[in-house]
Amino acid sequence: MSQDIQLSSMNLPSSGEYIPGGGSAGGPPANQNPLGKLHKLLRGRYPIVIVLALIFGAIGGAAGWIIPKQQYMATGQIELSPLIRQLSDADRIMPMFNQYVGVQMQVLQSPRLIQQAMSTQTWKDSGKPTSADYSGYFASNLVIDSPKNSQLITISYTDNDQKTPSMAVSALIQAYISRQNDTEANDIKEKQAKYESRRSVAQGNINLRQAEIQTLTLKFGVPDLKVLQDTTMNQMTALQNQIDQQQMTYDALLQGKTPTTKPATRITPEQLANQNMFVHLLVDLACLALGPRVRSTG
Repeated sequence: MSQDIQLSSMNLPSSGEYIPGGGSAGGPPANQNPLGKLHKLLRGRYPIVIVLALIFGAIGGAAGWIIPKQQYMATGQIELSPLIRQLSDADRIMPMFNQYVGVQMQVLQSPRLIQQAMSTQTWKDSGKPTSADYSGYFASNLVIDSPKNSQLITISYTDNDQKTPSMAVSALIQAYISRQNDTEANDIKEKQAKYESRRSVAQGNINLRQAEIQTLTLKFGVPDLKVLQDTTMNQMTALQNQIDQQQMTYDALLQGKTPTTKPATRITPEQLANQNMFVHLLVDLACLALGPRVRSTG
């Protein structure tokens, strides 16, 4: 029996010897499937492999979510003036200026202004969406700030695209300036209309006074009422002197004294004409009609 086993083992081909119809002796079988080999290796271990895949997948996803991506930020500033410009009066300081700055900060981050900024050519060149749905994402990347008691408003925009932040800040500033220009233009129009109304009222008052002057000129015959006023004042002074003289005479008679009266002076036509405007006009008319002799012979 042992001899037969020895002979059989001696007839076996050695490793690497060619065997017709088969491969080389001792080599891997031909056309072996890699998936099949993997299946043999994982046989009985699939639950462990699945659990490990889930664990490492969750770790990778969490790492991708937690680890921040590279961000780019651009910053711009707007300076507000506390002066209120006046067309006629001197400029004055705006009351409650800090509240005004707060209002402008709210305007800069309002949906209306953001949508206007997204409609500018600057933002369109960035290649980002311009629809109203994107305005919320635009606002989430926007930060508006201002130091306390400052005239400056700082605008910051952050994005993972390098060119987008600067375009966003520029577009928002352009939209704000455009809005301010429209507001100032409307304000100027309102002020202009108000001043035109006041000018019209003042011109109406001037025309009314000129009509009154013309009526008085026709009534009294003189264009300058100052002359008539001076003449009336002279007449009042002369009458007051006569009253004082009569009072002195009356007081002297009551005391039994002889009143002392000043000799009456003869008034020339020229003097009378200087005291009375109507006499002055009559003298001028007489001079025109009879010649200059009238003044010396009156």
